[in-house]
Amino acid sequence: MDSRDEPFLNVSAIISPIFFTLDILINFRMAFYNKGVLITDGREIVKHYLREGFVSDVLTVLTDILSIVCIDTSLWFLKIVSIIRLKKLWSIITRSEDFLIMSRVWNALLKMLKLWGSIIIVAHWLACCLYTVAYIELREGATWNWIYANKLHDTDIYERYVAVFYWSITTMVTVGYGDLVPVTMAERIYTVCAMIISSALFGYSLNTVGDIIREMNREKDQRR
Repeated sequence: MDSRDEPFLNVSAIISPIFFTLDILINFRMAFYNKGVLITDGREIVKHYLREGFVSDVLTVLTDILSIVCIDTSLWFLKIVSIIRLKKLWSIITRSEDFLIMSRVWNALLKMLKLWGSIIIVAHWLACCLYTVAYIELREGATWNWIYANKLHDTDIYERYVAVFYWSITTMVTVGYGDLVPVTMAERIYTVCAMIISSALFGYSLNTVGDIIREMNREKDQRR
């Protein structure tokens, strides 16, 4: 069940901190807007970045490095801290919208893409967390969990990921086919938490889709 034997994952684990270290260096030279005014002064840019995003960016790089160096110790879980990058991704998308001039229809489509992206990201993290629960149990000597119950212990990590991602999606959309279920106490407790998160996201998604449809219909009505 060890993912360290997968070359792609090992390479991506090394590339990730390098990429985000370069991103930190670039941000020290990236101009920003303040109340509609483009700030290009080097000192102001440095102060702004140190105040707004430097700490979280350095933290994610350090946890990436530690999770690689200390993969055989209990510090492997530090990789989870990288979830704070989602805040940076969302900020980049929001800033990009400020530079785009689009009709209501295209703006609605962009919102739909953002919604789909959010759903996929949440599903990915829910899947990774369930996999992590199973990983912790095996490290502590357990011999039975959802991986063994579904005869996935002899498969590669990609097939296990597809299976757990499938579980995540069926949980989020409240389908719940029941062919991949938690079998230990820890997995059941986590699944309850995942259902609570999914129910909130499901309601938000329905409301967002309704807003998008209304916005597109409003654009069509104005053209008539």
